[in-house]
Amino acid sequence: MESPDQTSREPSAMQLPERQIPSRSRPRRFGAVILCVALLAGPALGVWRTSQLYRTSPDRAFQEGLAAIRRGDPAAVMAAAEMLPPGSPWGPHRALFDGYVLLRRGRPGPAIDVLAAAKDHAATRKWALCTAGEALYQLDRLGEAVGVLRQAVEMDPKLTDAHRWLAACFYDLGAMNQATHHLQIVAEQDPADARSLRLLGLMFHDFEEWPRAVDAYRESLRRDPGQEAASEIRFELAECLMRQREFKEALETLEALPPSAEVAALRAECHDGLQDAAAAEEQIEAALQQDPANIRALQLKAQRRLNDARYAEAVQTLETAVRHHPTQWRLRFYLVQAYERLGDREAAQRELKMMQEWRKLHDRFAELHMEAIKKPFDAAVRLELAQIAEKIDRPMLALSWYRATLGLDSGNETAKQAILRLEGEVIGEAAPAAPLREADTTSQTGDTAPPVP
Repeated sequence: MESPDQTSREPSAMQLPERQIPSRSRPRRFGAVILCVALLAGPALGVWRTSQLYRTSPDRAFQEGLAAIRRGDPAAVMAAAEMLPPGSPWGPHRALFDGYVLLRRGRPGPAIDVLAAAKDHAATRKWALCTAGEALYQLDRLGEAVGVLRQAVEMDPKLTDAHRWLAACFYDLGAMNQATHHLQIVAEQDPADARSLRLLGLMFHDFEEWPRAVDAYRESLRRDPGQEAASEIRFELAECLMRQREFKEALETLEALPPSAEVAALRAECHDGLQDAAAAEEQIEAALQQDPANIRALQLKAQRRLNDARYAEAVQTLETAVRHHPTQWRLRFYLVQAYERLGDREAAQRELKMMQEWRKLHDRFAELHMEAIKKPFDAAVRLELAQIAEKIDRPMLALSWYRATLGLDSGNETAKQAILRLEGEVIGEAAPAAPLREADTTSQTGDTAPPVP
């Protein structure tokens, strides 16, 4: 039976509704940051307590070095390497440790060269493949990284770190079925790992698989309630609960979060769902006081004004929203309705035309996301995704897709030039600290238009 990360047939690890797409809104390597930070942040070189432990035998030194690799301790790996005799028969073992230390020192290219001497020895092969796969990932050679890491898990399906890096590779490639498959393995093999559940929750959230996202988020918080991303997880969990119309539980979840425009806007949606008009209006205004461009609050305010037949106020709100978010076709959809209610047919027709143009781009974007899932190694699909992301004013998302393109087609000049240009434009732009992702402005990605008030 084929593994879900094989590509000879359509992936089936996670069945997705048509035209529902992952946000891909995090900066590049978000998957690796979540999954592998512990591997990249072991004790600093030089803090290994003593090398006397290894003086009994090279075999024990090798076993201790492997244990140090498993726990992410490069200083201990280096100490173990120094206790191995040079040359045969310990040359491959020493090469594995030296390659690992080079990688941890930020030198993935030399690490790959050194690891070549360890890839053909039975005792070191799977570890060399896993480490080389990580190095290839760091060099943005994603297609090659997947090939090498697959060899590692074929040798040992319980090699959890290889599954982690495969998940990071597939996440960056937008191959969410395959990423899900490997994340689930990581979560099962490492019961203490909260990061794999956090990323699973994020992907289910972005695919609008609300119950699965809720389960993943809750399990992540159970495993590590104090993790760095706890506030973001709780916000996303609350949003999933709200989408499931569990408004009271969503509000309870938001209680643990510090005030922000996004938190207030989500509270407003919950109160609106509970038909508490006064509380909804209070939270809408709180959100807009903190962030006058908050799209969630602006859209909800406009919808409420349309429902109350306050069409002039709806137009004013939607014109503000469109000015801040010109590529969001749903805002223009509501604006068309508002103009029509006011009898301004000319303005309605103008907005309708613009809405249709932007919606066509978003629909194509959704189609390409589904293609990216079915074709995890198709660089052309990722290039078109990047180009559309630029057109809809999502530069960080475009940058991630251009890099995915280059990860599969290292000679692609279009992607290279676009990366240089976009990196110059977004230099210094960091991931948002508040629990909001770029795709939250378009959380509903299906073909069905919003209901006409």
